[in-house]
Amino acid sequence: MLSSTNCGSDRFTIEGPRPGDSRLPSQIDRDRVLYSSFFARLAEVTQVVSPEKGYVFHNRLTHSLKVGQIARRIAEKLNRDHLDFVKEIGLIDPDAAETAGLAHDLGHPPFGHIAETELNSLVRAEGVPDEYEGNAQSLRILNELAFSDARDEANDPISGLNLTRTTLNGVLKYPWSYGSNNTYPEKWGFYSQEARLFDWLRPNPRNQNRSLIAEIMDWADDVTFAIHDLLDFFCAGRIPIERCKGQDSDERERLVRAIFEKRKPRWNEHRQEYLNALDAILESFPFFPHQRYTDSPEHRFRVVNFSTLLIRQYVSAITLVRDGPE
Repeated sequence: MLSSTNCGSDRFTIEGPRPGDSRLPSQIDRDRVLYSSFFARLAEVTQVVSPEKGYVFHNRLTHSLKVGQIARRIAEKLNRDHLDFVKEIGLIDPDAAETAGLAHDLGHPPFGHIAETELNSLVRAEGVPDEYEGNAQSLRILNELAFSDARDEANDPISGLNLTRTTLNGVLKYPWSYGSNNTYPEKWGFYSQEARLFDWLRPNPRNQNRSLIAEIMDWADDVTFAIHDLLDFFCAGRIPIERCKGQDSDERERLVRAIFEKRKPRWNEHRQEYLNALDAILESFPFFPHQRYTDSPEHRFRVVNFSTLLIRQYVSAITLVRDGPE
């Protein structure tokens, strides 16, 4: 079963008193990430399409803001719809969920996974033992590289943002070290420099399950990039979604063939379910074959309305289930 890892104000380094500060610990976490220079730099990191194309596309900053917002709404929904269940494991802190969403991409470079792979190759060539990984870099930034108002009991500055255990566990998408997970060997969540921090975060190293907030953050990330990246490519004229409308569409046939034969052959086991989902999206897509997107007010309204519809559907469909008997 997922655990909420809700540990209140617990921080790796004990901080001195904050007279006059009425914020909750997770609210302080959110504000520290939001005001971090590492968060601001995400405005210069391309998401999928260069901003030079004219249309205002998403970058990593706007993407992260939306991931944070959706993560908060998911947390609020689960608290509301599954109150008895979440009480057993600890209410889900919406501020911690939002903060995890805001912070999830801090360590990722421009140009996505291609750049991450190249950086990893360069770091490996220099003999760095645990190489380079964007998620581990995010934790490194939060723990050591970023600056905030955090001060210890002697009033000395604390390295990093010194976030609560709850929030940091929410950022840990891959709670294991380099080379210690056979299912996802190409992913890890922390560098050896953060070993002490990780031991404090996860006292049981054998438990490689994500925290509930980390799952929420990941769901919010999937919903956000799946919708907004697709629409950015459409608005840029890179993916002609409108040509896929209709069962007899040649474009749809090429897309289906690429999905099941090249990209995701394992999906064939549930082929019809995926096709039904694809056709439902295409049916509601607000453009028709050979109707070029022009960035007019009417076309912008259609894109925003379609995006809102999908987000509402996907967030509403999220629920909690128990792994075993009650």
